[in-house]
Parts: sequence; structure tokens; C-alpha cells
Amino acid sequence: MSKLLADQIANYDDNGPIEIKEGLNIASGKPIQIAGSAGSNGNVLVSNGTTVSWSNALDNSGNWDTAFGWGNHAVAGYSTTDTNTTYAQSSVADGSNVNLRLTAGGSGSGNDDILVTAGTNVTFSSVTSAGFTIDATTSSNLPTGLSFSDPDLTIGGGSGYSSIRFTQPSGTAPQIRNSSDPSSTGVSIWGAYSGGGTMQEDIHLGTSGIASVFQDLNPKTDSAHDLGTNTLRWQKVYADAVDTPNVSQTTTNGTHGINLTTTTSGSNVNAIEYQTDNGTASAVRWRHTPAGHLIPNVNAAYDIGNAEYKVRHLFLSDNSLWIGENTRVSITPPSQAAFQANNSVRPVVKFYNRNKYRVPKPIQDAGGTLAGCITHIQTAFPGRPGFVNADTLKLNDFLHYWCALTGSPGGTYSVDDLYPSEISAGDLNPAYWPDDWSDTFYFGQNGQNQAIDINSDADALKLSDSDHFIRNNVSGDFVLKIEGTAGDENGASIEKTFFEIVVWVDQDASPQTISGMTVDGDAVGQITINGTPEASKLQTFKIRGMFLSGLWRATVELI
Repeated sequence: MSKLLADQIANYDDNGPIEIKEGLNIASGKPIQIAGSAGSNGNVLVSNGTTVSWSNALDNSGNWDTAFGWGNHAVAGYSTTDTNTTYAQSSVADGSNVNLRLTAGGSGSGNDDILVTAGTNVTFSSVTSAGFTIDATTSSNLPTGLSFSDPDLTIGGGSGYSSIRFTQPSGTAPQIRNSSDPSSTGVSIWGAYSGGGTMQEDIHLGTSGIASVFQDLNPKTDSAHDLGTNTLRWQKVYADAVDTPNVSQTTTNGTHGINLTTTTSGSNVNAIEYQTDNGTASAVRWRHTPAGHLIPNVNAAYDIGNAEYKVRHLFLSDNSLWIGENTRVSITPPSQAAFQANNSVRPVVKFYNRNKYRVPKPIQDAGGTLAGCITHIQTAFPGRPGFVNADTLKLNDFLHYWCALTGSPGGTYSVDDLYPSEISAGDLNPAYWPDDWSDTFYFGQNGQNQAIDINSDADALKLSDSDHFIRNNVSGDFVLKIEGTAGDENGASIEKTFFEIVVWVDQDASPQTISGMTVDGDAVGQITINGTPEASKLQTFKIRGMFLSGLWRATVELI
């Protein structure tokens, strides 16, 4: 670079500034002078738009104020020593209001508060340094007729009724109404009706003796909801019709076709009673007992099936058919003796006729008598029509007498307890008592039967077992001990009672015959034997006996 040495440099062409093409380099220690002045320490060049001059950048308040009106900044208006900016937060009650407070920390001091004012229906509670609770109510802002007090919303306060109405585009609006009218006290629900028609009461929940009213009450989902529970039941259900998927029942004239008994005492407690109305007063016809029995309400009054519509099949147990008061039909072996000799003996249909002149053995064992039973029934049922004697005593009379003897409640015993069956659980029943029956007889296959074994003179030929016997171990003339003829109430033989039996005897080389005979402990006073015993043959003794003129007489035919 070349040096230009001059005291002045001027542009004579345009009287303008000198253009320095390649920049200006001022050597260290050399001043720049403006109007002959190099300025002082801290000065900067300031332009006013026309010329430039030296100015102090840190102490030029006049220029700041002149230019912007910011005032004199020559003196600092803020702290230049405290550098701690921490603070604490808190809430402070201020009457019914609350201050949000900032408290200076470090070397600072003083509080800065923001006031939170409680408005209408707003209160503050639990105000602590850590916070506070805002409580709000709306009662004063509710429409007329509404009031709110935790936890209740009250509608209306007049003497008429209060209601909630639900608007709809047209027609009468549905509503929920609470009436104070004594004739309709309760809550009514009125349904939605279109077209402006007269609204009807769909549901009325009555109180204070006023009945509830329902029109249609349907569950939202089919077969998904219950009416009552197993432990919370409705006491009575009144209906003209009950329809379920599997059971339907209808009645006419508003009568009750089914009555579910809910009494807590008496013989019919918890029973299901069936009522019908054939143009007369409704009455109970049949009753399902709690034990599951189906019992008619009147003796011998109702049928199962008729001449036109018959029951197809009737399935009964082996020991379950009673005909009247005196006859039982069972499926049993021909006799206990036959069963005991061969428990594979085939069963037969057997008829038992009750001995009316003695009380059943269980009652005897309890100390009862026939005369005692008659007296008990006369006393217990003084209005019973007819004469009470051995011939008119019923099965239920014996059951009633039995309960009285043992101090047991009614219904403790059944007819099966009174007259046990011959066979129980596939074996002889020790409770069976043949003397309770005046006679028994059975149907068997034609031409086939089984004789009862008689092994000694002491063995009884029981007419209740069979009318065919075989006499074993005959080594001499033998005696026949016959039991089971019907006697009177004192056990005495009845005039003109007769029996017919067959006794087989396997004769040996020395044939034997009948030497004597007793019937229910009484000796047969007259025995007529026709025929001759034959050696080494199975011989048949056909015996006919009759009680005539106070004496047992018998004829024997040897075949």
C-alpha cells in the first residue's frame, strides 16, 4: 500500500465527502477528530441527521428525555445489591372472602395479596395456609316452586299437587304427580299421549290405604326380570288370567281360579288350592298339600276322567290302591309263608279286606281299643251324622285316635303306618300283622299255585296266607289248626261263616287221616270224613267248614 502524505484532502468536483474505496485503517494511538476534537473516554459518535458529534452513552439523560420523554435516568431507580427472588404462598381468610398471599423470602419483606371474593350462593370453608374449600348452593337461583336442601330437591309447597312435566312436540305432556288429595294420596305417573287426547293415569303408587293402580306394566326385556324374590314375596296376586310359556289359567266373571294359600297355621298351611265356579259360589275342589299329595276337598265328590274322556294309563306303586274304607289292593307274594320258603316266588294281585272288629295292631300297641276309638270319635266330632260303631269307623278315625293316644299332631301317621304291607324293601315286613285283615285273596295264573308247608300239628293253616296247604312229616293221624275266619268285635265266630281249603298229604306205607280240627281256637265239634286213606300216595283232603248253631262243623273228602 502507498502512503499519501497531506494536511488536507478535499473533493473539488462535487464538494461531497471523500470516497474511501478500499476501507480506512487508523493506526493504534491515532485519534479521529470531529470539528477539531478527538472526544473523551466513553464518547461515541452520534448523528443528528445533519452532522455527527461526540456523545457520552451512559450519561446522556437529556438526550433520552428529549427523544422519548422517559425522564432522567442518571440515577438508578432499582436495587442493585439484592439478588434473592424467593417467596412463600398461602391463603388467609378475610371476613367471608379469602386472600391468595405471596410473602417475600430471603432478605425481602412484605406481602402481595390477591383477594378472592365470595359471590352469590358461594362460601369459603376450611381456610388454612395450605388452601380452602369453595361451597356453592343453587337454591336461591332455582325457579319458583323448587327448593334445594342437601340431599333433597323439593317440588312445590302448596295444598294441591306437585308434578314434574315432560314436554313433547304435541299433545298433553306426560308427568309424575304427587297429590295431597286424601282420595288419591300417592304418586301417579301419567303416560305420553299424542294428539292432545285426555291423559289417563297409567301408574298410581298409593299410600295410607289408597290402592295402587297400574295399567300396563311391562319389563324392558323379555324373561329377564322378576316380580318379588324368594324371600320378599307379594302376599296376594289377583288376576283374571295368568299366562306363562308353559302354564295358562283363565277364569270368568272375575272369580279366582287358583288360590295360593299363605296361612301360617292349620292343616292346610302352604297348600295350593284349586277353586272353580260352575255358576255358584267359588269353592275349593282340590288341594296340593305341602307334602305333594293331591287331595279332593270333599269326600267321594270329584272324578278323574269320565265316561267320555278316560285317563289313558294309571301308574301306581305296589301297595297303593284303596277301594273304599275297607279294601286294599296290593302286588305281593301269595303269602308270607310262600315268600319265606322261596323269596323268588312270583307276585300276584292280592285283595285285603280290613277286619272291622278290631283296631289295627299299632293302635293296640299304643294301648288303644275298639271301644276307646268309638268313644273318642263320638267326643271329638259330636256333630257327626249317623251312628258310630265298628262298621262305620273310617280309616281317618283310626288315624285321629292314634294321634290322640300318642299326643302327636294331626297328620303324623298315614294309612301305610296303620296297615303296613307284607313286603318291605324286598323282604318280609315285621310290622305286617295278618290278623288286621278279615280275609285276603289273590289272583294267580289259572292252573298254577303254590301250597303252604305245614310241618306239625302246632303249625297253623292261616286262611290269610292261602287255601292250599301240604302236610309234611305225617307219622300218625294228625290235627289241623285253622286260623283266620272273620269274627265279630269280640272275636267270636259269626253264624254261617264258612271256609274251604285243600290239604295234601304224602302218605307212606301206613296211611293216616285227620284226627281232630280247631278253628280260631275253637274245637270242631262235628267232623265227617268221606273216603279212605291210601298208602304210598299223594292224597288230597278237601275240607269244608261252617259255624252253624254255635258250633263249628266240617266235612272232609279224601281224593
